[in-house]
Amino acid sequence: MPEPLPPELVRDVRRTLADLRRARLAQSAWPAVAGDLGRLAQAIEKGSEPSVRKALLPVAQASFEGKVRGRLAGAAIEPEDQVVA
Repeated sequence: MPEPLPPELVRDVRRTLADLRRARLAQSAWPAVAGDLGRLAQAIEKGSEPSVRKALLPVAQASFEGKVRGRLAGAAIEPEDQVVA
């Protein structure tokens, strides 16, 4: 049986998954996220902290991007309309 993961890492995984459920991802992003979730599940099953951290990063990034996309949609601003100076 693998060692239990640190509580703060477990909390990060749970928060990221909860955020991902609420995220507004582009339809084309979901296949990549599904693969990332598969890698995260495998890392969790192995109980390897470094592997979980590595696998969590792309999921957290997709979740963050989805939250930003949702906020922009709530503000009725399309990402293409933003001007970056």
